[in-house]
Amino acid sequence: MVSCSFPLSRPLWDGLGVVVAKSSRSWQLRACFYGFVLLVATSLVGMRWGVTSAESNPGVRLAPNRLTNVVAKIAHNCSAHLPKPGVTYTAECYGHDEPELDPQSSVPNTASEVTWTFILPKSGADPASIRLSDLTTTIWFGATLRDTRSLFGQAFAELQFYPDGTVSHCTSDGEFFQVQQTNTWGACIPVWAITPPNSNDPGVEYAAYDAVVNQSGSATPLSFHSGDTVTVHYFTGAQRGTPMNVDVTDVTSGVRAGTIALVGKTDGPLQPIIGANTKSNNLKWGNTQNTPLDVAWEIGHASRFKYPDADICYPGGFNCWGYNVANGWQQTTPLKITSAVFGGGVKPSSWTVTNGTGGIAEDITTCGFFDAAGSNGFCTYPYWSYDGTASAFEFGGTYANTTSTYNGAHQFALTAKCAQFTLYCATTLSPTPPVP
Repeated sequence: MVSCSFPLSRPLWDGLGVVVAKSSRSWQLRACFYGFVLLVATSLVGMRWGVTSAESNPGVRLAPNRLTNVVAKIAHNCSAHLPKPGVTYTAECYGHDEPELDPQSSVPNTASEVTWTFILPKSGADPASIRLSDLTTTIWFGATLRDTRSLFGQAFAELQFYPDGTVSHCTSDGEFFQVQQTNTWGACIPVWAITPPNSNDPGVEYAAYDAVVNQSGSATPLSFHSGDTVTVHYFTGAQRGTPMNVDVTDVTSGVRAGTIALVGKTDGPLQPIIGANTKSNNLKWGNTQNTPLDVAWEIGHASRFKYPDADICYPGGFNCWGYNVANGWQQTTPLKITSAVFGGGVKPSSWTVTNGTGGIAEDITTCGFFDAAGSNGFCTYPYWSYDGTASAFEFGGTYANTTSTYNGAHQFALTAKCAQFTLYCATTLSPTPPVP
């Protein structure tokens, strides 16, 4: 039996991976619940595979005082897109917390082509420092697509970049597999779709397509390095059915990927949607006012290398560094998005941010308060900011050349208030960022 009597003992909460401020009874109650959920989930993993918890969870074993930090050289994961409530996922996949950045343009057909230019973030030089894989599973560049087999006739592509490892392969169900290597990146591009719901099934999110990003003319996965400048080009292809195409180039190394045509084995050609890249053209089965073409991080996960069977985490967890701005994000060199240009050279007229879990609402739910006393920074929330020197967006916190924070962690809507309380509203960044 798990005891949550008060005052709580530090060894108990360290064992559950939850940081507790003894001064906050409401936080203790919430932490008790989420810690218990984590413990039960860990046990169920072992039950699912018919082995003991110790056998199934090499990275999550209950030690006398805390979860053991065991580093795996190979890790796998499946980060799906966060849908509206009620939709379930295929085995091994899930969506969680995705703070998005959305370039807005009312020019016709801007939803069908964009070129992103960005600089990959970097972990600290000290081997003992925070790693990007402690903070996130992926950065993704998204595109809403047409898919007649999916709910509302729409699917969503995510060109996913995975930190701290080369990608060995990805699978047709959306999983990716990595070999650990600090400050090295690999990429895959799953396309997420949802089976139409019926009276017995609310709908299941599945991968309509997935492919590893290989070097051009080769079956060798393309590897990127932190600090590299990379471009991503989404555009309408000339192949039969005019599917969305993707080109990826590592400008720094001069290596590019082969053009990827998004054609599902069952779903067929996955075409760009029609219209402008505005929040009113949002993904219909999503839960935010996102634009069809956008970029986001996937946070709320412990390191898949250190804690492979306790991947989802929440604010307050000792290993949930994605919710620690000062001691986590700000100890790295941030992502820099230096340009987003639509087809025909059209530039965004404005920028918005969205989040489908409410930003700091997660801190309030699990910690009782945002940046709760005694939490050692694990109850904060990362945010989009602007580097005036580099003329670039950054993500995570406030850095050396940050000139605008756009209200910091408070930039995201706390609750779903748009579209009859079904969508988290977009927040317009002001003043408008002068991104080239």
